[in-house]
Amino acid sequence: MKKESFPKNPFYPELQDIMREDLTEIEREVEGAIPFDGETGELSDSEYRTVREGIVKLTYRTQFIKLMSPNIHKLMSLPSAGQKLFWLVAGSISLEGKDKDYVYLGLEHCRAMAKSAGSNISQVTYYRGVDALVEAGIIAKSTRTNVFWLNISILFNGNFANLPRMREKDTIRRKLKAEGKQITYFEKES
Repeated sequence: MKKESFPKNPFYPELQDIMREDLTEIEREVEGAIPFDGETGELSDSEYRTVREGIVKLTYRTQFIKLMSPNIHKLMSLPSAGQKLFWLVAGSISLEGKDKDYVYLGLEHCRAMAKSAGSNISQVTYYRGVDALVEAGIIAKSTRTNVFWLNISILFNGNFANLPRMREKDTIRRKLKAEGKQITYFEKES
């Protein structure tokens, strides 16, 4: 963009491009309702006490992540390798990390993500970037190979209300793994 001035924000997207509208109709019983004719608006002798409601739910069409402002300063002090890997982490969790407190960061996986973004990442940059993110407290090494815990007070993709469920699932998974068993989760469709 040139050095133009704009009377309104030129980056504000059209809502129909970023939001999806879902309409749900429900019918419910209402106690003590005064019946009236919906067409005339006058009192009715009808025994109907049900109400039909339409609920409109707006949801995002696009993927997004949350950057938590109290810790954003940690990003400013990252070396270039750490910044590059941070944006790969952000892209990874926006696509694959809904309601997860960990991220997979294998070297080849990071190279594929960088390539899809029109960039590349060397092995040296990858390891320096991982070290920088760990040092800054943005991620922490887990006991699983190439899996890192996210500091969700900095970066998260999901609903914080789901954190107790996430921890419970992880605890159950770890217990079963220790017993030599495996578990598969089936998510409820919303």
